[in-house]
Amino acid sequence: HTILQPLEDHKLIHYRESDLICYLPNKVRVLGIGLDNAAARGQSFRGIVLDELDETSEQALRAVIYPTQINHKDHFVIYIGTLARTSRLWSLYQEHKKDDDWHCMIVRADETGLLTPEQLEQYRQRIGDNAYERELLCNPNPPEQNSVIGDALEKVRKDGRIADRLPRSPVSDTHISFDLGLRDSTACWVF
Repeated sequence: HTILQPLEDHKLIHYRESDLICYLPNKVRVLGIGLDNAAARGQSFRGIVLDELDETSEQALRAVIYPTQINHKDHFVIYIGTLARTSRLWSLYQEHKKDDDWHCMIVRADETGLLTPEQLEQYRQRIGDNAYERELLCNPNPPEQNSVIGDALEKVRKDGRIADRLPRSPVSDTHISFDLGLRDSTACWVF
């Protein structure tokens, strides 16, 4: 409750933790509802904060979550979570970042002022550089932990030396190598 501590100190908000409810001064209730049960079904919500979109099935969104807003003309959804280059959250961001009907932003932990540099460094030491890049600095392309060439590949990516399309010469051979990625993404090298 550290961010809301000033409100708590003045008795402006209170919690019913057993029901995952927070009452705010403007008579707004903030509920914590998991999708592992049908707790949201039949409810009516003006606003929804949806964390970790990739862990929510399309069926749950269409059949349970979005219908809870049908009675509200000024409804909203806030999508939050960990960015990854293959995630639905990253796809939504890329698709709507220039859309005037959407407000899209990436908020890095080191830019919010909520954590001190010392606290950030403690997190980095605890979870490692790559996880820190992904989880706290919102890097959708961090190198994988224990990757043989991940750090070098990330530097090449940051330097802009990876192209989406390469020109092909009709007079020279083109070779392709694959890492099939049985438990992770497939990678392809063209030379």
